[in-house]
Parts: sequence; structure tokens; C-alpha cells
Amino acid sequence: MSDNPQNPGQGGQNPPPGPPPGDWSQAPGQPPSQQWGGQDQWGNQGGGYQPQPQYGQQQPQGGNGMAIAALVLGILGFIGGFFVVGALLGVVAIILGFIARGKVKRGEATGGGMALAGIILGILGVLIAVAFVALGAALFNAAEDNFDSFADCVEQAGNDQAALDACGQDFTEDLFGE
Repeated sequence: MSDNPQNPGQGGQNPPPGPPPGDWSQAPGQPPSQQWGGQDQWGNQGGGYQPQPQYGQQQPQGGNGMAIAALVLGILGFIGGFFVVGALLGVVAIILGFIARGKVKRGEATGGGMALAGIILGILGVLIAVAFVALGAALFNAAEDNFDSFADCVEQAGNDQAALDACGQDFTEDLFGE
């Protein structure tokens, strides 16, 4: 029989003390110096944990919704730049892009690259729309004299079909240089 009633068959010897139950501060199979979240001798973070920010550092808390909106509207503004609506979408993309860039610089959000891309595409969309409006206005002004002379010709022709056909032919030649 044994002298120790708690551990029969041990001959009165108690086993060496181990870690207390529920002590998970040390990784199984790791030497005592390598603990979860600690650093090894080369400075690598152990246990797969990301390093926590130092006191006073702020991690971005917000998302990148404004940056995404700026990028999407910038793309739509660039594609729609051939119409007036592209300029409107481009302006909204520029505004949202600058707001998102400000949040990124303050550390409140992520997505600075998307915000910048939205700004650039928004500017390009506005420039394309302005260029097309200017081109349309120039073409209209150039053709205005031709429209006036065509209207005068049709008015003078009256019901004479041959004269109306001649007016149409003259208008086409004046407009397209044929």
C-alpha cells in the first residue's frame, strides 16, 4: 500500500507540479520563452497574432465606402463623358474622392488609392463632357449660316418641288463640303 492516499502506487512521492489547469499562456510544445503573441529571438511575432497598435496610435475605424463610391462614379463619369450626365457624375466623384482622401489622411478610413482613382476619372469625365459640348457648339455655330440659307431657300421655293430639291442639294453641299 502507498503512504500517499491521493496518489496510490507512487510510494509516497508527489508528481512534479505542472501548469495549473486552464493556464493557456504558453503554447503546447513550445519552450517557456516562446509564448502566444510574444516575439522569438529574431523579433518575429509568434502565434500568428497581428501586432497591436502602440498607445496613441490610431487604426482606421471607418470603411472605404466613400472611396468606392468615388471610384464607381468616376468610372461612370468617364464612360458617360460623351454626354452631359458624365460631367455631373464626374463632379460628384471628385467631391466624394476629396472627402475620402481627407478621411484617409486623418486615419479615419482606408481606400486612398480608390479615392484618387475616382478623382482622376471624375476629372477626365468632366473634361470629356466639356470637350464634347464645345465641339457640338462649334459645329452648330458653323452650320448656323447653312441652316439660315436653307430656310430662306425653302421659303422662296414655296411649292415648287424642283426648287425644294435644289435647296436640299445646296444645303448638303454647304454642310458637308460635297
